[in-house]
Amino acid sequence: MTKGINQVQGLKTVNRSWEVQPAPYTKPLPFMSTIDQQSQYPNGVPGQQYNCTIIGSVQSLSGADQNAMTIATNAARAKLVYNLHEGASAALGISIIEWKSSLKMIAGALTSLASKRARAKLYYKKKASDIYLEGVFGWLPLIQDIASAWDVLKTTPPTTVIKGSGNAPSAMSYIDRSTAKASFSCEAGCRAAARFTLVNQNVALLNQLGLLNPASVAWDAVPYSFVINWFVPVGQMLNSLTDFVGYSVSDGYYTTKITKRADGSVYERIPNTSKYTWYGRYGQRVQVQRKLGLPPYKLPSPALPTMSLTKALIAFSLFDKVRDPIPKAFGHK
Repeated sequence: MTKGINQVQGLKTVNRSWEVQPAPYTKPLPFMSTIDQQSQYPNGVPGQQYNCTIIGSVQSLSGADQNAMTIATNAARAKLVYNLHEGASAALGISIIEWKSSLKMIAGALTSLASKRARAKLYYKKKASDIYLEGVFGWLPLIQDIASAWDVLKTTPPTTVIKGSGNAPSAMSYIDRSTAKASFSCEAGCRAAARFTLVNQNVALLNQLGLLNPASVAWDAVPYSFVINWFVPVGQMLNSLTDFVGYSVSDGYYTTKITKRADGSVYERIPNTSKYTWYGRYGQRVQVQRKLGLPPYKLPSPALPTMSLTKALIAFSLFDKVRDPIPKAFGHK
């Protein structure tokens, strides 16, 4: 069942919708929340909302804003995958150690039982008290050891909740018109989580070794592919094809948050005059949304490496060498 609210509180508008479920309330559910806030419009009725170019731009997402959300979502997925594989490696090693110990325990217990069986024909010469003590302190512990070891061998690893979060650098945009001037900032973030169960340790291990994704291995073998990954994360996209191989996934969800702000001014007439002047104007939209499932990987728009002039200079230097690969030894100048 879906519930929702739509409230206008002066200069603030709140829209929310969410799903509900019966007890025990264990399943993640989708929801949407949008909060719009604006400053007082010049010459308007106090406390009343007015739309304008600045506010209209805040309440819509540009291509750059959408790209920022893609980057944040990809980062959350990448962090979730990293946490999954980092924990899985440790769990895999512990499981192998426990299984090998259990096998040795069973083998040793069976050997001891076999040696005791050889003495069974002498039991008629033993006292009842001796037989009882040997059964309690010899046979019974061995049988219990076998049962405990078998429980380890047949037990699947427990289900674990894995989380990951990511964000994107603030995206900036501007408008400069005859009636409105403003700067816009957009911040995007994402959190993802799901329950994972290791169902095939061999496949998961092969995937971590890179043996189940030849496309990813081939891409890494391409000269200067790491440079291309700085501009367009092709390698990450190829790796995403086998991120969760060997695992059972349930109760997955990801929550995105995008905050867009505008700070500028509008050109309006001064009250009771024929003159115009610039008035300050501010607007903000905060949108939070949860979707079920794991965040899909999407290629963001090509862009220069963020906040890394060094990477850009290295890339341009390498591409300059690739453009003229003929060595001077062959007479090329």
